[in-house]
Amino acid sequence: MVLSSKELSVNEKSEILSFSYLHVCILYCLNHLDGQRTVSAVLHILNGKKSSQTIQDSYLFKLTNLFGVFMQLTKYSFIEVIIYLEEQKVIDRQTENSYILTTEGKILLGRLLIGRPMPNALEGLKYQNIDRRFWNRLALYIQSVSHIAYQQSFQPVMKDRQQQTKVKNFLLSMPLSKQEIINQSHKQLHELLSSLTDEEALLITFRLSVYNRAGLTNLQLGDFFHKDKEYIDVWFWATIHKMIESLSNNQAVYPLLYRLMEDFLDYETLTQSTRKTLFFYEKGYTIEQISTIRKLKTGTIEDHFVELAFHLNDFEVEPLLSEKDYNIINNYLKGKKVQKLSVIKEDLHNQFSFFQIRLALAKLRRAGN
Repeated sequence: MVLSSKELSVNEKSEILSFSYLHVCILYCLNHLDGQRTVSAVLHILNGKKSSQTIQDSYLFKLTNLFGVFMQLTKYSFIEVIIYLEEQKVIDRQTENSYILTTEGKILLGRLLIGRPMPNALEGLKYQNIDRRFWNRLALYIQSVSHIAYQQSFQPVMKDRQQQTKVKNFLLSMPLSKQEIINQSHKQLHELLSSLTDEEALLITFRLSVYNRAGLTNLQLGDFFHKDKEYIDVWFWATIHKMIESLSNNQAVYPLLYRLMEDFLDYETLTQSTRKTLFFYEKGYTIEQISTIRKLKTGTIEDHFVELAFHLNDFEVEPLLSEKDYNIINNYLKGKKVQKLSVIKEDLHNQFSFFQIRLALAKLRRAGN
């Protein structure tokens, strides 16, 4: 639970300024984990570590939105934040590597989220494989079309040769005149920005580099919007996620922009290793057989199955966990917060394996419970 207060005093506002949005996100994660995972789990989620365990944790503790939003965050910088939060007495060490929020920490988090709320459109895990590519290509395309309109050469804002080649080939392959490309691009970008709030549209517009104007940095945007650069970064990616969603669901409205992006809009959230395990499972191999074939530990293959249970709506856990056993675990968990697996296992008299409990949790989370 996060405790909130609508009226903030001058001292409270001053206190809030001493916490960046990185602090907010780490507090938010620790509040959701509630001491049930080590602090490293927070770093892995924010980094977007593509391991089955991290992906499962992000689902179990409802942190999929923050998956990968701080990909460049180092362990050293992360530990510095943890030390700072502990010094401020907003988190309390439970074990050597786990923390919970203090009462003061929960009140603070509520205050921090008033002025800088978690963006609703943020979908870090869902768009982990495409949001950066989407932005790089869009930014380069708009820069290119802008300079075509003024018949000017330019230095590409994105240095990725592959993206440069993609945009160049796309423009050359269009069965349209230069003026038609300019007009349609402008019209469709305007439509796409119109699907955003006014502030979101400004955020994207100011980030774009066009003829005679360079895009603003997060620091510059922070000054304009009166927010810290970490919040600008998270808000920016949430807005990009919103644009991807709109583009994916309205192909007829944005035919040119959709065609530009279609090679990666068919996104896939499963890790590559899990897809290989699924390939063998669909051919009828057992966990033990897959483990032998792939020369991986049985526990690793079990991780893959739990990931499949989280991601795929049509994935049936019954061959691995009977309906009766699932109901027993489900009935036990009703009304309870997610607990440490060892506690669940012990409370259920050790009649289920950790793997079975994780499958049940995955099925429950997929069902929205």
